[in-house]
Amino acid sequence: MLGGESIDFVLPLMMYCVATTFFVIGYRRQAAAMFWGAAYSCLGSAFAADMFLPTSWHPSRTFIADALMICGFAFVNFANSAWFGLSFKPWFITILAATGICVVGLATLVRPSALIEFLAFNTTCVLLLAIAAARMAPSVRTILPGCLLVLTVAGMLDMLVQSVRRLDAMPWAGGLEINAHAHYDYLLEVSGSLFGTATAIVTLSMAILRHFDVYREAAQRDPLTSLLNRRGFETSWFATAQRGWVIELDIDHFKRVNDQFGHATGDEVIRLCARSIEENVPKGSLSARYGGEEFVVMLGPCTPEAALRTAQAIRRHFARSNWSSIGLSAPMTASVGIAAIDGDDASPADALRRADAALYEAKRGGRDRVVMAEDRRSRLNIVAAG
Repeated sequence: MLGGESIDFVLPLMMYCVATTFFVIGYRRQAAAMFWGAAYSCLGSAFAADMFLPTSWHPSRTFIADALMICGFAFVNFANSAWFGLSFKPWFITILAATGICVVGLATLVRPSALIEFLAFNTTCVLLLAIAAARMAPSVRTILPGCLLVLTVAGMLDMLVQSVRRLDAMPWAGGLEINAHAHYDYLLEVSGSLFGTATAIVTLSMAILRHFDVYREAAQRDPLTSLLNRRGFETSWFATAQRGWVIELDIDHFKRVNDQFGHATGDEVIRLCARSIEENVPKGSLSARYGGEEFVVMLGPCTPEAALRTAQAIRRHFARSNWSSIGLSAPMTASVGIAAIDGDDASPADALRRADAALYEAKRGGRDRVVMAEDRRSRLNIVAAG
């Protein structure tokens, strides 16, 4: 079904290059990139049918080209599902694509009919594009996915318009020979080049940006606890409203655990502390392992009493952890300091300096307690223990 001589070489080559790039990106566990790579491989092979299959017209060329094109659009649906986190139900898309391929096979290899082949191929492709657009539309939130949606809808409409024009000029009876040099096939390659190039630019940009996001996220996370690390905390600080409270927590006598039980047990203590923080901080808070056995939490705007309750909940949860499961007979405790975030603070260091002073008071006061630093505005000074 696909023809045209002037761009037979350029379009498949471009799609194969794009597919290879997607496979390289997808190798780093990006499912959407792998599906897009498969889609461009199929689409490129469909347009390359004239180069790889017999030079004279043959029904097998039409069937293989059509089948590859349908498979490509099916993989586009799988890629969108993976990218936008949609419920992945491949059976429906697979059945639709398989049905279209079977009908095309009957109309090309068994009982040749240009009309049935054309209707089966175009209807299947348009339906696959329509499903892709309808499923991604509610999930579009940013510019690049929006561009992908526009291109998908435009490609579907372009195929519909060209199909109507082709049907108007197509005889209602005849074999597939009428497709051999159809002007429609040339237009399909031209539009395929335009939409394929534009879609490749958009989808590659999306995949590459997500690839960078994965590495940036990994660089800002502590591998032991999955909390933010120091860099991640400080980066997130500047992107967050700088009002609220900072909680600084330090595990008591942590060095003794490492010396007596080894670093593996120390790592388990760190994980239990991180779990206590995650299970007791309000949604939207920033939590980080700031270094060693030291943790910090940034709370949003709340009352001093609410900040104190959160700190106490973390401390108590940690002290009541299942210590026997990691080979400890006595419970571990933590000391906590709290400080208000001042609007004049230039960096996390300013608020953390006050929280650190409160933490030092908690250590000096006997450990396993929470101390709230003096608030510049209300001159509040609270010490809570036990």
